[in-house]
Amino acid sequence: MIGTLLVTGMALYRLEWGLASVLGGYGTARWLHAVIAYLLIPYVVLHAVLQWGFGRFWTIFKAELYFPHIRAGLIGVALAAPVAWGLYVWNAVPTTLAAAYISESLPVPVLDGDPGDSVWRHAEAVTISTAKGVNDDQEEPVEVTIKALHDGKHVYFQFQWDDADANYKRLPLRKAMDGWRILQTTPIDWADENVFFEDKLSVYISDVPNEGCAATCHLGVGPHSEMGEKHGVHYATEKLGDVWHWKAVRTNDMDKVSDEPGFMDDQHFGLPDPIPANFDNKKRYTAGYHTDPKTGGGYRFNFEKLEPGKPLAESLVRPLVLPVEDNIRPNSDPATSDFGTQWWIHTWKGIPYSKEADTYPVGTLIPNMLIDGPFEGDRGDVRAKAAWYGGQWTLETRRVLDTKSEYDVAFSLEKPVYLSVAVFNRTQTRHTQHIKPIKFVLEKGPTQPAPLVSQK
Repeated sequence: MIGTLLVTGMALYRLEWGLASVLGGYGTARWLHAVIAYLLIPYVVLHAVLQWGFGRFWTIFKAELYFPHIRAGLIGVALAAPVAWGLYVWNAVPTTLAAAYISESLPVPVLDGDPGDSVWRHAEAVTISTAKGVNDDQEEPVEVTIKALHDGKHVYFQFQWDDADANYKRLPLRKAMDGWRILQTTPIDWADENVFFEDKLSVYISDVPNEGCAATCHLGVGPHSEMGEKHGVHYATEKLGDVWHWKAVRTNDMDKVSDEPGFMDDQHFGLPDPIPANFDNKKRYTAGYHTDPKTGGGYRFNFEKLEPGKPLAESLVRPLVLPVEDNIRPNSDPATSDFGTQWWIHTWKGIPYSKEADTYPVGTLIPNMLIDGPFEGDRGDVRAKAAWYGGQWTLETRRVLDTKSEYDVAFSLEKPVYLSVAVFNRTQTRHTQHIKPIKFVLEKGPTQPAPLVSQK
């Protein structure tokens, strides 16, 4: 049993080895590891009880020292100790991603989600295996390939990951016989929707060695633990951690007043806020997960509640703004991307709601997200744009090396930082994760183009 735990534990801890696939897939390895772990202690108790019943229990206290056994034990310890120490030291060395320096003679990356930009040939690639997200194939991890460049002023990242379909239907408004309602499978106040939601990707950055996203995930804590929730909350116990959060609906096309790309929502993990007195544990408690401050722009829901005496999940709502597009259709399949439909409304382009304009047939879905304008201030430090093509997302980002913000982690030549990533496949909070962060450094000088290799 201990041997099985060792092998399955290694398969889960080091996903990049591919050992989980040999064992029948990640889901199988995880199930086997859990079953054996839960059976180990009962087995030990049962073994002791049986030995008592056989009348041999007290013989374990009559053991005598036998020199050949002692010698064999000492030899075993002498051989095992350096091996164990070597494995520990080897495992402590993180995978390193270096951002190649691009000189002024080279163009900077264009943030458009197009992986064919030639400047990325100068960047090395590191692939991170993540797992345990919902709506993914539980048998195999979700791999995120990362490239990075810098020009001495900005750092650029490219993230690529497989996704069978692009998801934009984020809690849309649905026309019912009696009015408009929020299309959801989990009460909206719980912030735990896993069907009608957008695709997302988050990046956690820390200058604390080996401080990965897993170190900020505290399971079963806070008011939600009373509901049996096991995914817990996020907060940092030491230094603040920088969080970049790309959202397919809310931030990807946020800036349509210029030719600039969209954003990653600049956020952070800090110390947890106190739990308010008489807190309703059916609402979301974010602990130490916060957005950076902003001075303008942002997004908000596209409705007002009409029935004060009912929970929001059960209440009729009224849209604030109706879309100008004429291609809205009654398609409530969350996995159908409907690329001809825009699942957000720029406030300055929408039609203010009126009964006269509300001529939609029952079953019609319209966007439930208003974009008031691009982020202004600290929250808008990270520019980004993603595109989905052929079963894969490509996300490209840009940020100045040092924003001088107390909420951000700076990139510098002198000190590495550590990165973790998480994929949200049509889910609000139940993202993938990995245990070991990667080490990220900036190269000091120009580099030659790296050879083109297949991402597969």
